[in-house]
Amino acid sequence: MLTSTTVRLAENNDVDAAILQLTAIDLDLDDNGDFDYVIGDVTGYCADAVSCSDATSESSRMFHVDSRSGLLSVAVSLDREKYSHFRITILAVDHGLPPHTGSTVVEVVVDDVNDNQPRFLSPRGATGNSSSRLELAVAEDTADGELVGQLKAVDRDATFSNNRIYYYFRSSQMPPRESVKFVVDADTGEVRLRGRLDREHQSRYTMAAVATDAGRPVLSAVKQLVVKVVDVNDNDPVFEFPTSHNHTIPISSSLPLGHQITRVVARDPDEGRNGRVIYRLPAVGDNVDRKFTIQQQHGVVSINFLFDHVTYAEYRITVVAEDDGIVSRSATAQLLVVVNRSVSFPLPAGSRDPEVVHYNDAIMVVGVLTLAALAGLAVLILVVFARSRGDARHTRSESPLSAMSNNCFQAQQLTDVTPRSSTVR
Repeated sequence: MLTSTTVRLAENNDVDAAILQLTAIDLDLDDNGDFDYVIGDVTGYCADAVSCSDATSESSRMFHVDSRSGLLSVAVSLDREKYSHFRITILAVDHGLPPHTGSTVVEVVVDDVNDNQPRFLSPRGATGNSSSRLELAVAEDTADGELVGQLKAVDRDATFSNNRIYYYFRSSQMPPRESVKFVVDADTGEVRLRGRLDREHQSRYTMAAVATDAGRPVLSAVKQLVVKVVDVNDNDPVFEFPTSHNHTIPISSSLPLGHQITRVVARDPDEGRNGRVIYRLPAVGDNVDRKFTIQQQHGVVSINFLFDHVTYAEYRITVVAEDDGIVSRSATAQLLVVVNRSVSFPLPAGSRDPEVVHYNDAIMVVGVLTLAALAGLAVLILVVFARSRGDARHTRSESPLSAMSNNCFQAQQLTDVTPRSSTVR
């Protein structure tokens, strides 16, 4: 008569651990009643068919029964993630002639232990394949509450209590302003935006993402999550020159055709092509006949007209700066070009670049102060010398103070005619 017994064994067991004490009886005497225990057949049931494709031959070596005592033991440490249970047929064979055999079936159920840590996969919506961190990307104009991406982690444990995963952000490792920008659904791992983004203010956010299972003890995985804010063309170019208080360019009427008179400068805080600025001068107003042209990339303005017959004239020119975004944004400014016959040509070196004009003014001031100091020193020397000769008045009239004062006056005049806005040679 075939009997069956079920035993449970937790995975990660000790090697050669005893499972079950078997007992058989034979009512015969002597050799007819003496028998041995042997394993007749072992069938392993795979929890993962991929990892134990040769289950039959492998499982036959996993168990041992003592032929005399009938103690059944396991010869290896079992892995529940590979085998869920085994069916072992045990035979008791006597020594009689002919031998008689009794049999029983032992079902060994492998119990799951929470021995596998969750492991993060590349999240849905990921922008990179870095093994050291997780990456998501979000457009800076994403609305509050919209889905940014989804975290995904797996746990190889076999049972639901040990492989169920919950997600959260470890706020203790994040500055407060970052921890509130993104939230993650504990069950689904969906990451959503909380609030609004501005790439020009902050271009990335870093958080500690945690995936934890529901086993005992709890096991978890922690990985750095970087959310990159993708630029959207949401900023207009801003003029640094010309501006409402610095926009005048005085030029001489004797400038040759094609002469560069100034350089306009505009900045756009957007990224890439959204922040790449190009310039143009529309054929409107005082530039309807295109007396002035501009280099698109560098903003250098040149004359396209000879003003040699002009004594004095003012030209108000509209300058347009627009970015290279797919849907471009632009800004306009006014440039006042004053053509004056009394303005010398060429202008003093270094006075034409709007980014160095303040530097040149400082150099001019230092030069004037230096000349004044030299003049004072010369006066002091001449006074001492004149007193030694008793002719101080004559010495003062012949001293270089007047010439030095004229030089200072000329230097001051030179500073006055340098335009507040600059020009480019």
